[in-house]
Amino acid sequence: MGPTRKLAELEARYDGKTLRFNCPCNRCKDIRDNPEEERNAKWCDAIIRIPIAPEQNGWTLVSGTTTDDLTLQPSIKIGNDQYNAAGGCEGWHGYLTNGVLVACE
Repeated sequence: MGPTRKLAELEARYDGKTLRFNCPCNRCKDIRDNPEEERNAKWCDAIIRIPIAPEQNGWTLVSGTTTDDLTLQPSIKIGNDQYNAAGGCEGWHGYLTNGVLVACE
């Protein structure tokens, strides 16, 4: 099991239809911690639309109604090779279980 982060630590917002949270990757954390640095001009925000129909993107909302207890299956992947190469996030892959993000190792 990899590092864990609670959604609440990532300024998660959930309105019953959309879940948004700050990307938990180390690069995005560095950017958020040092926003005055010019090289840190952009960072990513994860956006997941809920309810999620499995035929649309493969995710299922397993349980929960708030950022403290949401569980999704299967895993979540943030970032892509093109964005990462442009100096954005380094990418993150893991699971959201009971409001806690757990990175894949």
